[in-house]
Amino acid sequence: MTLASSTALRYTLFFSMYFMQGLVPGLALTALVNHYLGHGATLTEIGTYIAIIGLPWSFQIFWAPFIDQLTKFKMGRRRPWLVLSNFASFTALMMLLFLGDGVPKISTVALIFFFHSIFASISDLAVDAIIVDLVPPEQLGRNSAFVRAGFVSGGAVGTVLFSWMLSRFGFQAAASLLVVLWGSFSALSFIWRERTRDFVFSFESYPNHTVNLEGLKEILRATAAAVRKPNLTLLLALSFMLNFVVSVFQLTYTSKVIQGGFRSQEYVSNLQAAALFFSGTIGAFSVGSFCDWLGHTRGLRYLLGACAVGFVVVLSVLKSSGANSPLIILGLSNILPALLYVSFLPVIMENTAKAIAATQFTLFMTAMNLGDIGGGFMAGRLERFVTVQGLAIFAIGFFALAGSAVWYLDWRTRESGWGDDTSGTSALTPATIVSARN
Repeated sequence: MTLASSTALRYTLFFSMYFMQGLVPGLALTALVNHYLGHGATLTEIGTYIAIIGLPWSFQIFWAPFIDQLTKFKMGRRRPWLVLSNFASFTALMMLLFLGDGVPKISTVALIFFFHSIFASISDLAVDAIIVDLVPPEQLGRNSAFVRAGFVSGGAVGTVLFSWMLSRFGFQAAASLLVVLWGSFSALSFIWRERTRDFVFSFESYPNHTVNLEGLKEILRATAAAVRKPNLTLLLALSFMLNFVVSVFQLTYTSKVIQGGFRSQEYVSNLQAAALFFSGTIGAFSVGSFCDWLGHTRGLRYLLGACAVGFVVVLSVLKSSGANSPLIILGLSNILPALLYVSFLPVIMENTAKAIAATQFTLFMTAMNLGDIGGGFMAGRLERFVTVQGLAIFAIGFFALAGSAVWYLDWRTRESGWGDDTSGTSALTPATIVSARN
């Protein structure tokens, strides 16, 4: 049985791979962040820690062309990339076991997860490429649902489980379980084949297996020309800023809640996990269907408006300081931006050039990753100058301005035909559709 011939195997494998991928941020970026905050880490230290771990995911734009070109392996077009990167990721995680118990040095943990992220990001690209190669177009929607559900389920389970283990048994137990789970899921990549003709295990390649440098240059030139168009420049800026604004607020407020003694780190982790699971399953399917029915650009405008209104509520709750304030604020500030992400992706897709779809879409994902990294990095550095209320006011203004900018984009597109040529827009490929899983 191969991936090309079995729909059930594809759904099972892709769900498993993204469940595995979600486990690591469940520990590294949620449970451990809250654990360190509970043990007195400064916001600047946490921001730097998050930035170090997230940085390799911004390198995907550099790996993608090579994964697309180096495909003549006897073991399959993409599976060698997946097997090697999963093994390297597992090896990096094994280093966590040498840190002992207690609260390990935050910079050491960040460095280990940094190396893990390098290889995990390559694994992510390899799975996306397999999906593009093997999933029939009529199954892409359901396949994307399995992918998204796998990732958010892994993140939610990892957050709750590792948060509980950190508080009950310590770091060593949580790290050991992560290594066991990652190794178990990684082993799945050794027991299936992409196509019938593929070898079960062989890293040999067929003749003429080289990188076409001229092809790489052409891809980069076309991508650079595309993003200079006004609509894509605006969307690229929004990709960065949406994540930056949300990341700064979420991290700053989370630190206030935990270090101020308003809620325990385990309570915060569980609430974040619940928000992640809801927004990635029921919320994502609902918003996606709503935007398909209403129109993607108009749907994005409504979600931006909802975020602005949501942060107005956040600001009023901050001023009231009620007993349920953390629940309301953490819920709104985690769920609404996640739903906004679902509405934002189709607009990016509609403005993506078919000929360079994978590379151009990866560029937007890179901007989003850099926004997350930049927001986390700057949270501690802005803490001395801007209050949480000030950040909420800034978020309100930003989402209102972003909604106006998207309205202008929509109006200009209809009036002047932005993106009507074949080099710029709405012709979608499977590559762009599949990339929307996160």
